[in-house]
Amino acid sequence: MKNWDSLWLNEAFATFMTSQAVDHFEPDWLTWESFVGDSLQIALKGDGFRSSHPIEVPILKDIQVHDAFDTISYWKGSSVLRMLYNWIGKDAFIAGVTKYLKANVYGNSNSNDLWNALSEVSGEDVEAIMGVWTKKVGYPVVSVKEIGEKLVFEQHRFLITGDVKLVDDGNIYPIFLGLKTDSGLGTSIVFDERTLELDLLDGNVKDGFFKVNGDSSGVYRVAYSDERWKKLGSSSAQSKLSVRDKVGLVADAGALSIAGHTKTTNFLSLAVSWKLENSCFVLNEIIKTINVLKAAYLFESDAVGNALNAFVLDIVSEKCHTIGWSFTDADEPVEDQKLKSLLFTAAADAGDKQVLQEVKKLFNSFAAGDSSSIHPNLRAAVFNETARTGDEANYQTFLKIYKDPTSSVADKAASLKALGRFMQPELIDRSLSLVLSGKIKSTDVFSLANGLITHGNGIEALYSWLKFNWNAIVELMPSGWSILGSLVRISVSVFTSLVKYDDVISFFKDKDTVKLGVEKELKQALDSIKGTASWIERDRTDVVEWLKDHGYLN
Repeated sequence: MKNWDSLWLNEAFATFMTSQAVDHFEPDWLTWESFVGDSLQIALKGDGFRSSHPIEVPILKDIQVHDAFDTISYWKGSSVLRMLYNWIGKDAFIAGVTKYLKANVYGNSNSNDLWNALSEVSGEDVEAIMGVWTKKVGYPVVSVKEIGEKLVFEQHRFLITGDVKLVDDGNIYPIFLGLKTDSGLGTSIVFDERTLELDLLDGNVKDGFFKVNGDSSGVYRVAYSDERWKKLGSSSAQSKLSVRDKVGLVADAGALSIAGHTKTTNFLSLAVSWKLENSCFVLNEIIKTINVLKAAYLFESDAVGNALNAFVLDIVSEKCHTIGWSFTDADEPVEDQKLKSLLFTAAADAGDKQVLQEVKKLFNSFAAGDSSSIHPNLRAAVFNETARTGDEANYQTFLKIYKDPTSSVADKAASLKALGRFMQPELIDRSLSLVLSGKIKSTDVFSLANGLITHGNGIEALYSWLKFNWNAIVELMPSGWSILGSLVRISVSVFTSLVKYDDVISFFKDKDTVKLGVEKELKQALDSIKGTASWIERDRTDVVEWLKDHGYLN
C-alpha cells in the first residue's frame, strides 16, 4: 500500500481470499453460507454505528493506525470485495486482479490502481461504483413499499440507534438490488438514487414472490412491510430462498427491529415459520438473534428470558435428540458436525434436561482424567454449562486447566471463559483479581470478560471492577494497544438502560478517551446501550404478547 488509507487492500483481500480458497478446495464446506452469517454480519454490525469510519480511512496521527485494523478494514472490506466479485463476475475479477498484481509487483499501490485494472478488464466503471463503498462511511437500509402495481425503493443510512439525522444521511450508495423472483435472480439494476420505482415483475409480484438482495450479496439491509415479512416466511417462499437468502433475512429482521425499522415480532414469526429448518447456518442465525433478544431482556424479566429459552427448545431439542452429539466418522460432512455442535450448545444453554445430563457425564469423565471424553466440537458447551451451575470444586478444575502448561491452547481459552460463567459473587471477584495480579495475561482478559457478560452478576461486577481499578487497568493495557478500548466496549455495551448510559457518561467525562485510544469503542458502546434501551421500550408489549400467543409464556 502507498499509504495507511489503503490498508484494506492487504487485509480485506486476505480475508476475502481465505473464503475464496477454501471454497475452491472444499466446496462441501459451504464457506460462503458461513460468510453471510459471520463476516458479513460482523461488518454490518460494526458499520452500523455513527462513530464508524470509511474502509479507506485517513490516518493523520500514528495513534490512529491501530484503529484501522478493525472490522471495517477486514470484514466490511472483504464483504465489499465479494459484492464486487458477484457484480463483474469471476472471470473478470480474476483477470483484473491479475493485471493489478502484475502492474504493481515489487511496488506500492492504492485503491485506484485496483479499480483501473478491474475497469479495463470488465468494461465497467468500477471506480465510480466501488469508490463510494470504500471512501464513504456506513451503509444503507433499503425500504421496500408495494404501491399498486409498483415497487418503491428508498435508501437511507442505517444506524443501530435508529436516530438518523440529516448530517448522517448525505451519502447515496450504488446498490445492486439483486431482485429475486420466480423468474430467477436479476443482477442488472444499480439503485444509485434516493428513491427508485419499478413496475411489478411477472404481472403481480405483490401476491407472489420476490426478495431483494438475492443470496445476500450486497452490503446493506432490506426493510419490508409486515405483510411481506409473513410471505417471505411462508412455506411457498421458503423453497425459493437459498440458504444465504434465509440467513440474510433472519439477520436483517433482527437488526432492523433493534433500530426500529420493523417490529421484533416479524423476526420471531419468521423464526417460528422456519423452526423445521435443518441448515446449520440458518438455525445458527436464528439462535444467535434470539440470544441477542435474551441479552436485551436480561435485566428486564426472568419470565421473558425463560419464554425465549422455551422457544429455543421448541426449535432445537427434537433435532438434537434425533441426530445426537457423537462425532465418530472422520469423513463426517462439516455441515453435519456444525449442526450437531450448534444444536447441543443451544439445547444446553436453554436448559434441555437430557442434554444437561450428558454435559454432567462428559465433564465428570474429563475431570477424572479422561481428556478425550469431550469432543472438541462440544468443549465450549460442556465447560460453559458446567460453570453456569458450578461450585467451588468445578471452579478449581477450570483454574487448574488454565494454569497447567500442558493444557492445549483451546482448553485454556475455554476454561478461562468458563471461569467467567460462575455466578457466585465471591468466585467472580476471585476471577477478576487474577487479571491485575498477573495470573491472567492481559491479552487473555477478553475470554474471561466474554464469560462474565453472559449473566447479570458478571456484567455488574465487570463494570464495577473496571471503574474501581481504572488507573491500574490503564497501566496494564497502555493506550497504544487496542486491548483497553475493546475491554471498555465489552464491559459497557451490554447494559440496557438509560440509567446505566448516564452512569457510563459520568464515569468517563474526566477521562482523556482520545489519548487513551478508547474514544471510538466508548461511543459505540454508548450507542449500543441507547439502541437497546429504545428497542425494549418500543417493542416490549409486542414481544410479550407474541410469546403468550405462541404458548411460550403463561
